[in-house]
Amino acid sequence: MPAEQVKQLQRSARHNGGIPPYVVPLSRQAIEVVKELLSLMYPWQPFLLCHRSYPKLPISENTLNCGLKRLGYDGRLTGHGIRATLSTTLNELDYPKQWIEAQLSHSDKDQIRASYNHAQYVEQRRIMMQDWADKLDEWQRQGFCEQAKAS
Repeated sequence: MPAEQVKQLQRSARHNGGIPPYVVPLSRQAIEVVKELLSLMYPWQPFLLCHRSYPKLPISENTLNCGLKRLGYDGRLTGHGIRATLSTTLNELDYPKQWIEAQLSHSDKDQIRASYNHAQYVEQRRIMMQDWADKLDEWQRQGFCEQAKAS
């Protein structure tokens, strides 16, 4: 993901330039979804998830919440709520906070530590996200996940 698209990297990208892209490790399940989306893209599309009216732009920051609303989750679930659920669950599963915060692209509040530690924890995060996806699959098999209904 380009640094300019990651909130925590935007200031550095504007002032310093040359910031490498933000790496987002994905589970096997997420990679299958990405492959399906790639098969639906036009060759000229610069983004996997593009704006409906302006396909050369990324999706709006409101797109996910609007989609959740159309699926019947209005007032019960938001994009930020999904991130909070992920963070809470991974913390309860005892994953290191640094991995979780890195996956959520949160910057370290401790500026001294942040200036010395530039670790991205890519492989650790890939394993963590695979575990999360497997946990979601397990919950779905056990009937803990409700099926969304489009309205």
